[in-house]
Amino acid sequence: MAYSMQHIVQPFVRTKSGRIDGDRIRQCGTAEAAKAMAQRLVADGIAVGAWAISRSADVEMGEYDTPEILVKIGRVPGDEDELPF
Repeated sequence: MAYSMQHIVQPFVRTKSGRIDGDRIRQCGTAEAAKAMAQRLVADGIAVGAWAISRSADVEMGEYDTPEILVKIGRVPGDEDELPF
């Protein structure tokens, strides 16, 4: 399979112990949809923070290019060098 573009949102939630942890990753059809979803999840209180990224990937081969950060909103652990995907 060839490389294809992925647009991903990684939301973060606060656990009962107070730690910030990643929630289920969501796939979006476009970069704009990923940015909008990240913003909506935080604005609606579903997540305390979110990353939206785009990356090129060959899923069958397990090869992923370095992600491009589209937006970082709210409270997220780590920094750009520690992306969770």
